Amino acid sequence: MDSLVRDGWAIAAAMMSAVLAIGIALAFLESQWGAISGRAGMLAQAFDKIAFLAACGLVVVAATLS
Repeated sequence: MDSLVRDGWAIAAAMMSAVLAIGIALAFLESQWGAISGRAGMLAQAFDKIAFLAACGLVVVAATLS
């Protein structure tokens, strides 16, 4: 039963990591679009999203490793 719970947490962490990676990629593309279109506010908001999603990813990794 213990290994089943551990495997469940590992699967959940992997899925969350994938969602965060996709979110970071989309925020990066948004920042590039902001740079191309010359909208500095859009660029700053995208980098804020990237920083938040990266911090969430670090929390998931730290929780998985502990």
